[in-house]
Amino acid sequence: MSSPAKVLLGVATLIQVPAIVFFVTTALAPVGLFAPFVLSSFAVWLFYLWDLPRNELVPLEKEPNWRWGLYLAPFFVEPIYFFRFIWRSER
Repeated sequence: MSSPAKVLLGVATLIQVPAIVFFVTTALAPVGLFAPFVLSSFAVWLFYLWDLPRNELVPLEKEPNWRWGLYLAPFFVEPIYFFRFIWRSER
């Protein structure tokens, strides 16, 4: 993955938690931003599920743990997975 693609994926990953806090705590959150946020979050989640079995840096014995983490708490697991297995990879 090229460096600009990694930066774009990192921004899309890291913006999710502040955006959730914004939409949950702000009664005046723009409704027009909610649908694109949900679609982009879903796309990022699908990318991580797709990348997990293909990434050679993820140990095979830990892959089920990462998969369950992506299913149960994706907004918190995705940044950790990104920095451990995507940002530092040489591909």
